[in-house]
Amino acid sequence: MVEVDKIIIEGNTSSIEQEQENNKILKNDLCMQYIASRIDLLEKLINVHVSRFKWQPNLLT
Repeated sequence: MVEVDKIIIEGNTSSIEQEQENNKILKNDLCMQYIASRIDLLEKLINVHVSRFKWQPNLLT
């Protein structure tokens, strides 16, 4: 009976450790996706400003 309890506890422990590791990977993946989306938005914002800057001299002349 004690042997079975130990096996179950070890199984649960490794399962919990695996779940925690999966959560870390998921959090890292979500952080990377968030950072990538922010970089994409920043690139779009820069492109808008650059395109406006390119057009300004044409409007002034």
